[in-house]
Amino acid sequence: MSVISERLPMPQECSHPEWRIVRRVQSNGVAIHVRQCQICGCNGGAIKRGGPEVRGLVDIPDWDQDLTDRWRTNRAAVWQYRRALREDYANRPLDEVWEEYRDYLQSDAWRHRRTLVLERDQYLCQACLINRAEQVHHLTYAHMGQEFLFELVAVCRDCHRRLHPEKDGPA
Repeated sequence: MSVISERLPMPQECSHPEWRIVRRVQSNGVAIHVRQCQICGCNGGAIKRGGPEVRGLVDIPDWDQDLTDRWRTNRAAVWQYRRALREDYANRPLDEVWEEYRDYLQSDAWRHRRTLVLERDQYLCQACLINRAEQVHHLTYAHMGQEFLFELVAVCRDCHRRLHPEKDGPA
């Protein structure tokens, strides 16, 4: 199973369209209003008492704890699966990892990220600040396939070779 191609949404990222305002009683007995996703059960955060979102609401339903318990169970399963993927990835032969990386560098997703980084850095090598940048260097491979743009830097061919002295050419 490919770590790059196998991407799951982060458990705390809920983009479901079905949220509702509910009444939740905290452990100290104080009732607050919060948003609760009606699909996955996650908590969308507290709402200011008397704020415009709750003004005029008469029958505010109670917090659905069963929905939240299902969300927590699903979230734990996702994290457990991600841990297993990381362990599997860490134990893969290095040749296999680099082959997957080389395939990724041929993908449309990489080409798009590369273009964004080169444009962000105005095609100026960020290592020497003199030469025209033609390549993009990974500062980390922690998010390979879903890199944050700040993990990538535009570099010229010469500086990229200096960053990878162990190779004949740039990565």
